[in-house]
Amino acid sequence: MKKALLIVTLALVSVISANAQFVGGAKYKEIKHDYNYKDYVPSQMDPYSPGWNGALSFFVPGAGQIVTGEVWRGVLMFVGDAILNNEFQSAAREVGKALLIDRTNNTVSWADKENGQKNVWIALGCATASLGLSIWSSIDANRIAKVKDMYFQDKYGHRSMMGIDFAPSLALSHTASGVKPAAGMALTLSF
Repeated sequence: MKKALLIVTLALVSVISANAQFVGGAKYKEIKHDYNYKDYVPSQMDPYSPGWNGALSFFVPGAGQIVTGEVWRGVLMFVGDAILNNEFQSAAREVGKALLIDRTNNTVSWADKENGQKNVWIALGCATASLGLSIWSSIDANRIAKVKDMYFQDKYGHRSMMGIDFAPSLALSHTASGVKPAAGMALTLSF
């Protein structure tokens, strides 16, 4: 069941990423220095959802990166998480083999204490690393989506729902004594 779910998820992500690669137009590593994700202002025209990409990458590390067109980055995170989960399962099986369970007295003891304790630490380390990778993947996918959305907004002129711009202005004013220059500030509101 787990493998079938994984295959369906990867197929769905690959279809979405095939469409997403054409939306953003630029790779994250090329534009990340031009945009600060902290300055992101959502727009209805944004092709990516930073929140959804972050959540997707938390549950399937690398999926949010793949959706935003950063395929190799996402694949590396996905493979790293798969390796950690495989090592966790292997260590957990070894812990099970090292335990001696007496069902009549309901007691548990070590049949091989040294091997069992070593594999408990390996399992805990893999679980912690997998959780850390999920969190890092989530944050990374969120940032990538924000930066790519900002690039898209600049490219297509959809910076935000409402824009305010101040600019100096110079106009000619007609007076009784003739035409005189008048300096001022112009306020432009766009919706």
